[in-house]
Amino acid sequence: MRKDLIGLQWLSVDQALLWLKDEAGVQLSDKDLLAQCDAGRCAAYLNVDGLKGECAEGLIDELGQRFFTVYGVGKGQIINPRGIIEAAGNREIALEISGEVRQIERAEAEAYHSVDWATKFSPANCHLLFKTSDIEELVQSFAGGVVTPADVKPSQYLTIAALLDLVLKPGRPVYDQADVIAEILDRYPATRGLSESNLQKIFADSNTAALDAKMR
Repeated sequence: MRKDLIGLQWLSVDQALLWLKDEAGVQLSDKDLLAQCDAGRCAAYLNVDGLKGECAEGLIDELGQRFFTVYGVGKGQIINPRGIIEAAGNREIALEISGEVRQIERAEAEAYHSVDWATKFSPANCHLLFKTSDIEELVQSFAGGVVTPADVKPSQYLTIAALLDLVLKPGRPVYDQADVIAEILDRYPATRGLSESNLQKIFADSNTAALDAKMR
């Protein structure tokens, strides 16, 4: 491993690719690395500090008013890395981000954590970052270590864990799907990947998979 990479918490695309080449002997392109992110085996981030965007579900401010325009704080995880892969030649990339936001672009403003929001980014300014720990896990997966199945996202495992917590609760009440989502959000209010929209998509995908299995 190159000494200049030791101790870094964040890696650029080039640094992450060098790490994978040196440690796992795997030669990937930047699109290959994003494909790994799209498969849920690692995560890509952007510095979104002060970047303006929209939160589709809205947030509630200190006065109880709902607002939709937000400003990014620090580094945000890209939820749709496939959008970058398919954005060749586009002037702007529509990105879905998960992370911390504020209602106004001021450091002293209240921060809202684990928010899913959308923004547009110029490809020229789309400088991706990767957590060193994620790249280390990816190295292990290429080396034959234990890996998360490529078609299962971390948020799906979190959802299963939350459902087990509800189902195994003594004297549990009877839930419909909306009740389950509301209960999970109440129990895990600041857990990345367990937003209302993400849970709805996970349940919809699960229902479709169950229906497909019955028809076979």
